[in-house]
Parts: sequence; C-alpha cells; structure tokens
Amino acid sequence: MSVRLLLSWLRGKVFFKYALTGILNTLIDLAIFSVLLAFGASAQLANIIGFLSGATNSYVLNRNFTFAVGGGLTRRSELSRVLAFLIVTLIGTAISFLTFFILDPLIGHFGAKLLSILTVLWVGFALNRFFVFRTAD
Repeated sequence: MSVRLLLSWLRGKVFFKYALTGILNTLIDLAIFSVLLAFGASAQLANIIGFLSGATNSYVLNRNFTFAVGGGLTRRSELSRVLAFLIVTLIGTAISFLTFFILDPLIGHFGAKLLSILTVLWVGFALNRFFVFRTAD
C-alpha cells in the first residue's frame, strides 16, 4: 500500500486516527515514565511528566492530523483552542493521577499506569472531539 493511498484512506476516519495518535502519545508517555523511574524519580512524578509529554504531542497531532482543524483561525480563536485543550489536559491529568494513585498499591506501577491510560483515553476522546476540536459540520 502506498503512502498516498494510506493517507487517502485515513481521511475521514477520525476514531482510527485518534487511536493511532493515542498509541504514539502512549508510547511517549510510557517511555518517559520508564526512563524517569529508572533514574530514581518517584512513580507519581514520573506518571505526571510522562502524561504531560504525551499530551503535548497529542495537541499537535490531533490539531493537524486527527481532527484536521489546524488552519484558518485567528490568533484569538487558536488561543481559545489551546486553552480548551489545556482544560481537557488538566482534567485528564487529574483522572490519570487519581486512577494511578488508587490502583498503584493494589496492582503495581505498570498495571496502574495502563488502567489510567485506558480511563483517560475514553474521556479525552469525547472532550477533544466535541469541545476542543469541534467543527461546524
């Protein structure tokens, strides 16, 4: 399959693109989480820094690839979108923190991390799709 054919197929496949973006965000999150743990950071600090690193990547890819709403905004409109994304990210951070905090003593660092990722996935998609990157259609 050529790259052009793949990109053509991906147009309009919002949830699939969101899932691909989420996989990359998760890999970034887990990599940073793992490296920070290996260097002696606390699990909670490593969790938050990993999550926020993935979230930064998420904004760029969701804006330009997943929801493709990148261009044509005034500076004020773009600032509003960034602020909405920050609010959603803070909500996701709180959910990630609470899920991890509750589950870490019960199932360990990586089990808690995985379940916090899955929890934030569902909430994040809904909020990003209908609040941050909404379109007129």
